Amino acid sequence: MQTDGSASVHERSAFDRAERRLRFLAYAMVVTVAAFQGSAMVTRLLVDTQANPRRLAEKLIGTNLEIPEKPQLGNRGTLVFSLSTSCHFCTASAPFYRKLAGKTATKTLGGVRIVAVLPENAVDAESYIRNTLGVSFDSVVRGSLSNVVATPTLLLLDSNGIVMAAWVGLLTADEEAIVTARVLSMSGAL
Repeated sequence: MQTDGSASVHERSAFDRAERRLRFLAYAMVVTVAAFQGSAMVTRLLVDTQANPRRLAEKLIGTNLEIPEKPQLGNRGTLVFSLSTSCHFCTASAPFYRKLAGKTATKTLGGVRIVAVLPENAVDAESYIRNTLGVSFDSVVRGSLSNVVATPTLLLLDSNGIVMAAWVGLLTADEEAIVTARVLSMSGAL
């Protein structure tokens, strides 16, 4: 056994190396956990805003909808369709839109007004509506809705432009029945 202290220097050196390795591992674990939590938060945010149409719709209810070019809404309710010519769900929903527009078109002046909002130019939008969707809207507006981030989105507005109900995406048959009932009840047909 050495008494000159060289063993303790060697032991301290080994201890220092072990301590550095432990610190490195601890830092690596902290970084890994932080990265995992960060990615989980981003994923949750994306799922909440993009992949979950119901949450998108819920966030719109009670808001005042700003419609570009402000079509004359009058003193009655309005059903706003936010569509896009490149949206396959919009095209797939055409039979329901035709049926719904047909039901509201048969109502008297107190019926619900139907407005389409599309970001495309007027010629493309009109062609899409007439030839692809086959729907007759009271008004077609070029633009986008600032608080609507997915198409198709259907918004039922009161006479003041406040969103009373909202539906996003391709609707199921049950959801279509709910939309129809809400729109017809607002027009006084039920």
